[in-house]
Amino acid sequence: MKHYTRALKTLRLLLAAGLEGTGAPGAADAGSHDHLVNDAVASAVAAGRLERAVELFEYGRAALLAHAPGPDPLMTRLDRTDPGLSQRFRQISRRIANEDAGRPEGAAPPAPGRVELAAEWKDTMARVRRLPGFRKLLSPPEFRHLAACFATGPIVMVNVSRFRSDALILADGAVTAVALPNLDQELPEMLAAFRSALEVSHNPLAEGLPGEGRLRSTLRWLWHRVTGPVLTELERRGALSSGDDPPRMWWIPTGPLGLLPLHAAQDDPGEWRTASGDAPSDSALDRVCSSYAVTIQALAAAHKSSPATGPARALVVSPGASDTEEGHAAEREALNVVSRFDGWARTLTGEGASEARVVSALRDASLMHLAGHGAMESGESRFGTLLLADGPLSIDAVCRARSDDARLAVVSGCETAFNGPDGHQMTRSRRQALSLPMALHHGGFHHAVGTLWNVGDRTQADFAALFHERLLTTGPRAFGNTAYAVRDVQCLLRARYRHVPSVWACYVHVGP
Repeated sequence: MKHYTRALKTLRLLLAAGLEGTGAPGAADAGSHDHLVNDAVASAVAAGRLERAVELFEYGRAALLAHAPGPDPLMTRLDRTDPGLSQRFRQISRRIANEDAGRPEGAAPPAPGRVELAAEWKDTMARVRRLPGFRKLLSPPEFRHLAACFATGPIVMVNVSRFRSDALILADGAVTAVALPNLDQELPEMLAAFRSALEVSHNPLAEGLPGEGRLRSTLRWLWHRVTGPVLTELERRGALSSGDDPPRMWWIPTGPLGLLPLHAAQDDPGEWRTASGDAPSDSALDRVCSSYAVTIQALAAAHKSSPATGPARALVVSPGASDTEEGHAAEREALNVVSRFDGWARTLTGEGASEARVVSALRDASLMHLAGHGAMESGESRFGTLLLADGPLSIDAVCRARSDDARLAVVSGCETAFNGPDGHQMTRSRRQALSLPMALHHGGFHHAVGTLWNVGDRTQADFAALFHERLLTTGPRAFGNTAYAVRDVQCLLRARYRHVPSVWACYVHVGP
């Protein structure tokens, strides 16, 4: 296991050297090393060192996602703390990357240059680590800090490796592991079937019903392979809080498992718990209120940031043409959202929903609602876009333009790598699957809501109306009840369309 630990430390350094250098010579490709993190965690679990497994999971995932859409939080903080030192850090990082670029594989760099560069790097790192809050820069986190930084509910890290797969449950300051046998072997086939079912579900109803059946089969598979065993262990440990509302919990899936709806897993769709029933339900929606997280530390930071609770300044974007069926549905969705905010809303519709206007308006918005579509791609840095009137706007640009009071982002129609031209390859890949809501939350939005796959425009409009109704009438304007609002609407849609999971299982919440 020590070799994996050393490899992850080297990977973190290489990725730091390639920060913001996408496509540049020597820039590290995070995606090509995803499997290394998962295998390192698996080796720690096999050795019985569960706390070390959590440390490696967090350390490796944070390193890989430093290349995700949006500004890197670490470098943004360093920019604000000491701009000159931050520039120096970047310069030396790029020199390290360029030292490696163009050198024959296996060849060592000239000794004098290597020694000089190492000395400069060591000196710069020492200066950075003397700054407040940077003492542990590029060092693996300690378990005791991870266990103490978030105590609101259990966090479940699902590690999928070619060697073994496990769910690491962090709750009440301790970690336990639930073995998930055969998950890695079965996952590619299930992903391919799931993607095929989604394609069919968008065809006319006569053709769509078989696709919905395959989607229900996927939810059953998720229940038996992942979600069910995890909830059983959580209940055995007494880690789920009791009360009138379902207890909160957070999922951090790895690899392409992140494309599947763990939060909606269920066994028999005809046996859901009724309001008066006491028997346990074999449905995740009935037993817990699930959210997703990017990393443990990112979740803890969002939880502690406490956004403002004053009136929300909403930006509602509807780029669709009003003379199309899609445009009519988006317009209805936008008008419904605006009506909930008592005049604290700005709308950009049709051709007015341009890149320049959206970026400008984001600087003053605490809520962004896109009554349209966004997409995630399966490229090296997994960049995503919002589709506006004059073309795509990158998630990176959205997150850089957001206000400091960015409480909530809602994108009612999202596409993942499933929907793109690389969808078939993604089902066989070990790369981390980053959903659009995860990318927005990682980029600074306190809460993010969206879908794992695209759904019909009418369904999007219905969800938006129900979601904002619950959000703004049952909780404070800080949106602390966002996760429950998403779950409540999912349960309502499921009751209406119990045999059509494509319209209700797709919605996810990311954040505290």
